[in-house]
Amino acid sequence: MSRTTEGSGLGLSIAKSLTQLQKGLFQIIIDGDLFKAMVAFPVERVEHKADKALSDGGGNPPSEEAGEADLAGGEQAEEKTP
Repeated sequence: MSRTTEGSGLGLSIAKSLTQLQKGLFQIIIDGDLFKAMVAFPVERVEHKADKALSDGGGNPPSEEAGEADLAGGEQAEEKTP
């Protein structure tokens, strides 16, 4: 398969920059006429309120009435009744 058009050549440079911005590793491995791109990112575990309550023995899992933001560790807006 051959190309009928050519690109600007910026794809690998952009991929490397985006990877580095996210504290990742970007490597190109050349094997004859082929090249391989390796991309790796650090993994960080984020503990949510529900996970913390269960691991601390702090009670039961959140009820189905709990808001989505509450389960994600965010703040939930108060409902105001007129």
